Amino acid sequence: MPKSALMSPWWTDRNQFAERAPSALGAAELQQLATATYMLGRYQESVDAWDRAHSLLLDQGDAAGACRCLFWLMLAIGEDDVSGTSRIGGQLARVQRLVEEFSLGELEQSYLLCYDCIGKFVSGRFEECVDTWARIAETGRAHADNDIWAFGAQGHGRTLIRMGLVREGAAVLDELFVSVGSGALSPMMAGWVYCSCLEACHEGFDLPRAIEWTRSATGWANEQGDLETYTGVCLLYRSRIRRMQGSWDDALQDIDRACVKLSKERIHFELGDAHYQRGEVLRLRGNHAGAAESYRVASHHGHDPQPGLALLRLAQGKNLAAGSALRRALGETSDRCRRAELLPARAEVALAEGDVGAAEVACAELEELAESYASRLLRAEGLVLRGRILLAEGDPRTALEPLRTAARLWHDLEAPLAAARTRVHVAAACAALGDADGAEMERAAAREVFEAMGARDDLAALGAVGQGRTPLSEREIEVVRKVAAGLSNRAVATQMQISEKTVASHLSHIFTKLNVPNRAAVTAYYYEQLANR
Repeated sequence: MPKSALMSPWWTDRNQFAERAPSALGAAELQQLATATYMLGRYQESVDAWDRAHSLLLDQGDAAGACRCLFWLMLAIGEDDVSGTSRIGGQLARVQRLVEEFSLGELEQSYLLCYDCIGKFVSGRFEECVDTWARIAETGRAHADNDIWAFGAQGHGRTLIRMGLVREGAAVLDELFVSVGSGALSPMMAGWVYCSCLEACHEGFDLPRAIEWTRSATGWANEQGDLETYTGVCLLYRSRIRRMQGSWDDALQDIDRACVKLSKERIHFELGDAHYQRGEVLRLRGNHAGAAESYRVASHHGHDPQPGLALLRLAQGKNLAAGSALRRALGETSDRCRRAELLPARAEVALAEGDVGAAEVACAELEELAESYASRLLRAEGLVLRGRILLAEGDPRTALEPLRTAARLWHDLEAPLAAARTRVHVAAACAALGDADGAEMERAAAREVFEAMGARDDLAALGAVGQGRTPLSEREIEVVRKVAAGLSNRAVATQMQISEKTVASHLSHIFTKLNVPNRAAVTAYYYEQLANR
């Protein structure tokens, strides 16, 4: 064991107690040992220490203390064996027996309620557990038990968010943010709260709060020394923030470290999420092969690779595969959070296919969700789609307002890639209105961001604009003109008296000649190069 590890407080606690005979340790020392081994990721050691502390406290007549030990023991079991339902069920029976045999009060009974609420929350029965979570929190507050208060509060806040009561849920979590930052919680509970609330920010599409929680969680984890538990999840969520902010090298470093941590902790779904996040960064960089492999590994670990994989297929010109995958994913879920993740990509693919009607349906649902979640992130995505739909419908003047508003929102959210992409659409609208100078300034600003970030696909799409003489045939120019007017492949085929298959073939050749990935880039090219011919 390296000397630095021996110097950390958790290793110090673990070693000084583990080297003594179990019979020589008192209940308080056993609980210190259980906490230290839990924080070090040595979960079976933690389970054993909590179990011994429980037995010792029971022998001493402290049934309430023994009950609390079983609560933490179940938490350690959950980390040691993510499928350990039977083991946890057995411990719950022990808690129930203690409560009944010793006529324990409402505080001890709340320990039972915690795990009942977890089961209902995981199964989506939010209405059945929301009031119980609140009651657990109030019981903890009334008995000055900060850990049980925090456990109930995080459950209450997350459940409210999943029920669509985002403002109310966020208010509960904001109070938690102050307490966990002040050191009022035990280390095990602080780590649990950080992970849970980071997930809540993700579920609520609340990027500003996610940034705050991530910074606080990172600082807390750094203070813990050689911490193993929780660090994988913290790294995973920090990688998401860094990806959004354009720090892609840092994001990949976080993801690599998260994969190592999560592999040790056997949290397979979170490990799948980490590989999915790697795929997202690689896709944005234009590394299609690397992204495809990461999405494959994510799927292997049980994480749905959509919408990232569909957007990758779109970038590869495989629109049919992208559309089919997203229709399947949306068709099999009614979960609001999941649908909000999928809808922007669904609209993106629909616009690439020339199906403005489908894009409108997806955009309208996304706008409703943005209002329900009070999410600036979802609002920005909805505004971009609204502007792009107006462009496809031939109304660039009206499109400018939502597009410019979205660009400002992305800037405020510290999302440079999304802001730059939005400015490309602003440029297309300016060009359609005859404002060549405005269009060029928007393109130049976007190009600077794409180059700095290494966004190869975005640079390729932008590079099709301003190339001078067009490489397209007159027939292909006619197809481009109709696509830019927002016509679907079927409508183009009808007007040109050719088959849809021929239209699709023309578009494939156009994408190749212009080195662009989709119809939106073709539309931008038309307004820049061909509209005044």
